[in-house]
Amino acid sequence: MFVFPRKKENPLLMDDAPPGSFAVYHESGWINKETFLVWFKKFIEHSNPGPKKPVLLIIDGHNYHTKSLELVNLAPANNVMLLCFPLHTTHRLQPLDVSFMAPLSTFYEQETRKWLINHPERCVTIYQIGKLFKAAFSRAATVQTAVNGFGKNRDISL
Repeated sequence: MFVFPRKKENPLLMDDAPPGSFAVYHESGWINKETFLVWFKKFIEHSNPGPKKPVLLIIDGHNYHTKSLELVNLAPANNVMLLCFPLHTTHRLQPLDVSFMAPLSTFYEQETRKWLINHPERCVTIYQIGKLFKAAFSRAATVQTAVNGFGKNRDISL
């Protein structure tokens, strides 16, 4: 899910974004309770939890998770169990944050630099984000990255 700093929807912002991705729009460009609920409903749709197949979702202690009555009600009604880590700890505890976000960030920076070299007369705008992210994501989203994340979790020291 991309969160774009806009009041109105603009499909051009998603040109060449990764398949299955979608956008929400909020003036600040930051996720909030409402936009997180949009993401959570997509999560339910894609994870397809059920009474015999509940899903555990590990989240951080951010206000848009912990202070949303709709989220707290929606989760158990859809067989999703929420596990909330304390604030500012997920970067050490979650495999996604431990193994995936750092390479993704590095690859995104590399893709941006490559784009700038190939387009010296232009600057990167919000309209290139989908394409640049797609290239970075395809490099970062590997089985080995996922395996590495779980391996690193064994040696956590807070």
